[in-house]
Amino acid sequence: MIHTEKVVKIIEEVIDTKVLDYSINPFNHGLDSLGVLKLITILEEELSIEIDDNDLTVENMSSVNSIISMVYKYVNE
Repeated sequence: MIHTEKVVKIIEEVIDTKVLDYSINPFNHGLDSLGVLKLITILEEELSIEIDDNDLTVENMSSVNSIISMVYKYVNE
């Protein structure tokens, strides 16, 4: 089972910001399109998952919580 803290740590590394509130929008804290690619690549490598491109939606990337939920979908498959 994956720990939320690990996902948050990866997000923090990519946006170079400490995440204190999981409802923040990463795009308001430095995440851009290249950052999304980096984030997804690191998540896939670190967690041994493969995220479907169809899940890379604004809704799934709009908060730290939504990213965590998306990742859990793959971890629990």
